[in-house]
Amino acid sequence: MTPADFKPLWSGQRAADSPLKLVGVRGALEIGHPNRVDIYDDLIFVVDENAGTVTAWLASVDPSLPLILNPINPDGCAQLVDGVHLFGRGIHKGNPAWPCLIQAEDFTIDRLDTNGNVKGQESGDFGIHLHSGGTGTDTKRFSAGCQIIHNGDGYFQDPTWSGFIQTIYAAMKAAGIAVVPYLLMDAADFTLPIPDTVSNPVTP
Repeated sequence: MTPADFKPLWSGQRAADSPLKLVGVRGALEIGHPNRVDIYDDLIFVVDENAGTVTAWLASVDPSLPLILNPINPDGCAQLVDGVHLFGRGIHKGNPAWPCLIQAEDFTIDRLDTNGNVKGQESGDFGIHLHSGGTGTDTKRFSAGCQIIHNGDGYFQDPTWSGFIQTIYAAMKAAGIAVVPYLLMDAADFTLPIPDTVSNPVTP
């Protein structure tokens, strides 16, 4: 895949001219089956037009099942809606050792009931970050609505997470941009082939 392959996906979208883009595909590894919220079955692509590269990362773009069943927010767990969202540099939970991407604008989310059904929408700053997940296939309790990258080295441990986030930070600096657009979509709307390999596979 090349950055040019992703241009049709961004046609008419906000921030289509950004030289660095992220694309999240919900249910990418579950095509033909219902999307699951308890495992890493999604992909996040890093599309760097200046470098001419595309990398695919195993991820979960959904809240974790335990936090849907027992939400932190009494109004219900948050699930980011499809569309373009702008992220900036930041840290997770105020920890300088946990660099991540944070909301750079108000996001729109669906509020889920404890059965995972949508009961309403809200817009605002909900602290939705793109951050490290953990090991294995189960997303455990790592996401209350955040976008998480599978990390076989452990939560925010090197080298997997630093390989992801520092590459993005470096590309943002090289492009002279303070925010990076993230296009979230369902697998049914993703018109490109699903890659056979990812940069962060689950290993035994």
